[in-house]
Amino acid sequence: MKTKTTADIEKVLHEQGVYPSKVSKHNGEFTIRKGFFYRHNCDENIWKNKVTDAFKNAEIECTVITFGEQYKAFRGGESIEKQSHWFVKLKV
Repeated sequence: MKTKTTADIEKVLHEQGVYPSKVSKHNGEFTIRKGFFYRHNCDENIWKNKVTDAFKNAEIECTVITFGEQYKAFRGGESIEKQSHWFVKLKV
């Protein structure tokens, strides 16, 4: 992968059947978020594995820096960063 923009990362993930709520980039690190209202037996480990498996299947090396869950009370209309979401921060 020559250029690494958020659009490039979203394209790779979509091609692998992974649909994040938001992809952002800061200082060369990508944060891939998936918002949730109900967990439906998912957690941050499952989200991390989906994301890293997508890159592995696309034969793109990535290094996970951190991952986790941010839980917030529901507030309709807020950005994904201010709502409940799982996140994976990585370098590609």
